[in-house]
Amino acid sequence: PVALLLRRMHSEGYSHNNLHSGLLVRSSAAEAAPFCVADLSSADDAGALEPELGKGCDAAWCVTRDWRAFALNLVSLMDGENRDLRRLVGAGGGRAAARAEWAVPRLFDAAAMAPDGRIAQKWFVHPLTGEISSRFGGVLLQVRGEDKAGAGASWVYRANCIEDPTTNCRLEVGDAATGGRLCVRQPAGGPAPEQMWLYCERTGVITNPASGLALDAAGETRIPKDVQLLLDSHAEGHSRDVFSQLCVALFRARADPDDICVLLGSLSSLEPPRPSPALTLQVPTGAAAKSASWGRGGAPWRGVNLGGWLLLEPGPCTGLFARHPMRGGREVDCEWDLMQIL
Repeated sequence: PVALLLRRMHSEGYSHNNLHSGLLVRSSAAEAAPFCVADLSSADDAGALEPELGKGCDAAWCVTRDWRAFALNLVSLMDGENRDLRRLVGAGGGRAAARAEWAVPRLFDAAAMAPDGRIAQKWFVHPLTGEISSRFGGVLLQVRGEDKAGAGASWVYRANCIEDPTTNCRLEVGDAATGGRLCVRQPAGGPAPEQMWLYCERTGVITNPASGLALDAAGETRIPKDVQLLLDSHAEGHSRDVFSQLCVALFRARADPDDICVLLGSLSSLEPPRPSPALTLQVPTGAAAKSASWGRGGAPWRGVNLGGWLLLEPGPCTGLFARHPMRGGREVDCEWDLMQIL
């Protein structure tokens, strides 16, 4: 239910912006009961925070931050660790702490990833100019390179190469140690195998034959160390494979809600290891997850604001929360934290 709520909000152009643990409640006392979201008071148009948070915090960034918050709650349920959403991911008008591994990058480059049919790997090459734009949000291909040699470049596809016509730099796939990271290089004679790209107009996929990797607009996946430890400790089997794919989807530079919901559906159809109640999230599987859609302006959103009335929150009850900070001086986020202190 939580994943479906996020997916519906994102499909209608909204972001939640504050999916902390105090807003996730079970519909009954049963361990297998589904979780629900109790509050939408921080929701806004996706991208509305960009003027406040800075360039790069656009709609896609806000959507990805919601899914990163979802991942934080999911992983915390699985390993029992208490993680600070505001510090690791950020919430509302606040960004994550500097160098937090969980943080969504504001600026990122496209990457070279294993082909998997996602929309992020589908491109459009202009038949006259060769300009390359993504079908995942319609943005132009952006790759800066480690030395920022490609910063601001307008990449074009010509003669089976991707190059910047102003500098003649070419795009190539790095070695295995870079995890498929894209590099910007000046050509030395004819194109090297790592600089060759094939564009399929029918599928929209651009692949590097030498590596077998596809150009991916969603960027690299950087899994935090604590999540990687959880993955490494997970028992071998099909459930681990699906969970690994889910982690990759949740920690891409830009999230694809459809891809995440399909993987959650696959995971929920498996017998979950105990104790892992988060793995029992009931979401549609396979094609059903992709076929479910909502249009903005369709069914209305209905709710009652309980903040400051039946639910204590820092906003309506600033003085109360300010008088009782968490240990170490950290700001109290929700009623649950406040009750623990009192």
